[in-house]
Amino acid sequence: MSTQSHAGRVRIAEHVVELRSLRLSDGASWRKTNLDYEQRLQDAFHEPGVSWDEKHSTAAWAEQWWTARNVENLLISRVLTVDDESGPRVVGQQSVTGPDPRSGHAETLTWVAGLPQSKAVTYWMSAVDVLDTFEQFPRVSAMLAVQPVENRGSLALATSLGFTYLQTARSLRDYAGTPTDHTIYVLHNTAESRRELQKAIDSVAPQELPRSRAALPPAHAAVDLARITVRRIRAKRAARAVPATRSLPARALSDDGLDIVFGDPHDGRYPVTVDGVPMGALQVTGDAGSSTTTIIDWMRRDTPPAIATDVLVAACRAAAERQDTRRLTVALAERHTGAHDPLIAIGFFSEGATLPTLGDEGSPRESWTRLRNDT
Repeated sequence: MSTQSHAGRVRIAEHVVELRSLRLSDGASWRKTNLDYEQRLQDAFHEPGVSWDEKHSTAAWAEQWWTARNVENLLISRVLTVDDESGPRVVGQQSVTGPDPRSGHAETLTWVAGLPQSKAVTYWMSAVDVLDTFEQFPRVSAMLAVQPVENRGSLALATSLGFTYLQTARSLRDYAGTPTDHTIYVLHNTAESRRELQKAIDSVAPQELPRSRAALPPAHAAVDLARITVRRIRAKRAARAVPATRSLPARALSDDGLDIVFGDPHDGRYPVTVDGVPMGALQVTGDAGSSTTTIIDWMRRDTPPAIATDVLVAACRAAAERQDTRRLTVALAERHTGAHDPLIAIGFFSEGATLPTLGDEGSPRESWTRLRNDT
């Protein structure tokens, strides 16, 4: 399987565009495009407590550049530039994050602004990043496109690339400053999907051109990066000084009288024993972007369904009692149907079918979610 990127500098119709890694020298152009098109972009990318100007400062760009090179789960981070009468300028950005610890999927996030007649370019850009992710990171099981339910343009782009509807997640992320339902579309990493993505790229007839040369970074970039380094070091030290907190109690008693012990966590995984017998583990993860806490079932496949159900219910009850994120969610297998009524009793509801869990791909899963009372 080829791992060579499909990105680069190309001509598509009347546009000469380049899809490439971030450069420190892109900061001024990136800032200008975001400020010029604030009204178009701010609903999706608004950050509470941070002004749009501050969010798109040159220091913020240096932070993004640093993150793209140092954060493990940021698989792809690129800008889209166009060469026109005003010279090369940033007109878009795309990132791919993952893989998800439970299902192995990645998620793509894109914006394009300031590029007239951009449909073919956006189509090419999106196909390239998904295909590059599938080929360069074969452990990624699928790609998700997550959009506010009213964003029909983005959903049309996703479906044109072969994405299909998976589910709707309630109050998943803020949009226009308000927690908003989002639709989730999925494209699985298969030989067929990779072939179709290659056809999508070829369909816009991109003409390859020599890549651009990187301009020298601005003088202030060194100062920005030095400040970022100092902040990161201080943050690490502060994190080490704070005692680890448990997301699950050390012990719980099921309705059937089972003695459930959640051992000391390692990377969020709690070893589980029931009446002294090891049953595998549960993992608790958090996502600040969607304000979601997820309980992941890593119990052994030979765990009796009734016992596995009791463990999951006990964990969900405990997490609900101390829920500090907007959403609390768990993916239940068909063998856990006994958990439905107890979870409904504490405020959970079904969000429909979801992706399978790694190592248990043969078991369909269903998302069950609880929203915090203040949402």
